[in-house]
Amino acid sequence: MVQKGAFKTLKKKPKKLAKKFSFWNEDLRLTRNKVNKLFKIYRKHKAENSNFDLIQSSGNAYRRERAVFKKLLLKTKRKAWEDFCVNYNDRYGSLFKLVFNKSTGENSIGVSPNNDPNNSIVDRITHIMDFFFPGKSPDDNFVFNPIVGPISSLSIEELEITFGNLKGGKAPGLDRIDYRMWRAVFITDKIFMLDLFNRCFILNYFPRCLRNARVFFLLKDGKDPGLCNSYRPVCLLPTLGKVVERLFLIKLNGWLDQHNIIHDNQYGFREGRSCDLAIHTLVETVKFKMKFYYCAEHIYFNNFLPF
Repeated sequence: MVQKGAFKTLKKKPKKLAKKFSFWNEDLRLTRNKVNKLFKIYRKHKAENSNFDLIQSSGNAYRRERAVFKKLLLKTKRKAWEDFCVNYNDRYGSLFKLVFNKSTGENSIGVSPNNDPNNSIVDRITHIMDFFFPGKSPDDNFVFNPIVGPISSLSIEELEITFGNLKGGKAPGLDRIDYRMWRAVFITDKIFMLDLFNRCFILNYFPRCLRNARVFFLLKDGKDPGLCNSYRPVCLLPTLGKVVERLFLIKLNGWLDQHNIIHDNQYGFREGRSCDLAIHTLVETVKFKMKFYYCAEHIYFNNFLPF
């Protein structure tokens, strides 16, 4: 019982992985020992209430040597890392796992252009990215001439509604800033955030940095990892860009309602008009018509508008 309870309460130390990258050398050891010695002298003078000038001089000597040690440590680390990367030959070893956050080789992309097993990871990523995101082809001629008309400014109330509806637990993009941080910024300075979003609308500009996504490729269950179709791409966009999209949607819906663009029986993408509600309305309409012996020969049900 005692042994069982002891092992349950004992915190296990995390397993240490074998270090393949080392930067420590003799110069760092000697400099560190010198810093420790000067710190002990400085602390001794303070504890013994020595002369003020003596305490000041010993403290300055300690801080100067500590600055030298920090500079040497940073320089040695950078130089050792550069040498490690230049002389690295293991294609899918620890460096690959470190850069791509791969704990095991099972998560690596298995697609291979032209079935060449010697393709590098850059070739594999480029191949699968071109498959899912082909981009603009030379034959495409898209000419966009924006006509910027008068735009009504956003209000604090619209921002409060938008930030109030943001759900937590969402994965951030490349900036690693989640909704909680932006909500805290908005609460701290609402005028700053209002001016920031209004400038995007007035200038008719969506910042390019908010369009850069972090892409993950998830392998579908039971699919061949060598085929691009076996993966599902997941794009994580910056959360601030999603806030701008929500504000744009508010303006777009307001304009559509103001000009009576969308039919009243349109369901699917309208707020409060889900597909379930459309089915319920259809069933109730059929029941009502059947009471008066009406017969529907053809029923056309579509959730999308022709654009």
